[in-house]
Formats: sequence, structure tokens, C-alpha cells
Amino acid sequence: MTMPALIQKHQEKVTVAKLKKNYSIMQQAFLMAINEKGPIETWGLAFSHDNRDSEDEQDISLYDDKENILYHLKDYLKITKYCGLEKGCWYSTPMYALNGEIFGYPDRGFFSKAILADGSMILGYTEGDSSGFFRIDVNGKNPPNTLGKDIFTFHIEKNKIVPWGVRRYPFDNFCNPKRGGKDQGRGCTAWVIYNENMDYLHCDGLSWNSNTKCK
Repeated sequence: MTMPALIQKHQEKVTVAKLKKNYSIMQQAFLMAINEKGPIETWGLAFSHDNRDSEDEQDISLYDDKENILYHLKDYLKITKYCGLEKGCWYSTPMYALNGEIFGYPDRGFFSKAILADGSMILGYTEGDSSGFFRIDVNGKNPPNTLGKDIFTFHIEKNKIVPWGVRRYPFDNFCNPKRGGKDQGRGCTAWVIYNENMDYLHCDGLSWNSNTKCK
């Protein structure tokens, strides 16, 4: 392998390790919160973006941070900075889909945000009183700020946290850098955790049932 290829392979191994560690940390924090606070549906959560007019999306006065899932997990995590709904934790520049399209802007008023002790950045979004998701950028503000490369998403259910790419945003349809659509990259999280590689960046034809790495 050439030197650039070796460097990239090493960086991917670091990303896999950090993602698996963050997944374990978040899962433990969630279970501890349930143990102390009770079932998630009793936490007073509400939709993070509750059909409000688009021009009001940045007006944090319309939102209550206590209704966001991350607010209820922060005391069980090692956090160097908790921003809540305020801007400043995440970058104001875009997040990108795996194919290079702009996915969106993370530093918005209805996401609750924090920086973990290892430098990873996390945001939470709540979908009603018993579910939501959180998104982690494992290398903080450093590039590429791209889904499936350094940004990964997890769904929060009543008693567990599930990486996207299985039930939500299946890997086969949502983790391909050659396909169009700004959702490409959403479905990579489970693959990275369970197969411990990011080979979808390098070859086609990967599958849960057969080819789990490039030949």
C-alpha cells in the first residue's frame, strides 16, 4: 500500500475505535439515566422541532432544553462543555453527505449540543416523549464533517440506543458515496460498529450477508 493509503487506513481504524467507544459511553449513560429517572417517557420530552414556522427555527426562546434528550443524559457523560440550545459547540459550516452534497447545518437552535471529554461533539434531537436521536462527530470540528466519515447517528428507543443503518436508513440504500441524495451516509453507523471497517469508501458490492469487507 502507498503511504497515503496507509495513513487513510490508520485514520479509519482510529474512527472505528472512537465510534465504538462513544457508542458504549452513550449506551451506559442512557441506562444509568433510566435507572435513576425512570422510563424515558416520564422525562418530559417533546419534539425538538414541533411544526414551528421555518423562520423561527433559530429562535431558541421557542424551545425548552429540558425537553431534549441530551439534557437528560449530560449528567452521566464526561462533558467539557454543554451548550444546550445555544450556538457555539458545533461548527457553523455545513455537514456533508457521503457523496459530497450539503446535508445541513448542525449549529441550530432546536438541537441540544455538547462537547465530550475526548473532543467528540454530540447533538441531540427528540422525537416525542419516548424517542429521538443523537449525532456524534468523532473528531470534533476537524474535517471532513461528513456523514459516514466522521459523523455518525444513533436512534434512541425506550430502553436502548440503536445505530442507524439497520432498521432506520438501511446500509444498502444510505451508505454509498456514489449515489445521489443528501441522505447518503446516514446508514453507515451500524456497519462501522459491527463490521469494524469503513470499506464502503473503497469498494462496491458490500453486504451484511456476504461481503463485509473489500477483497
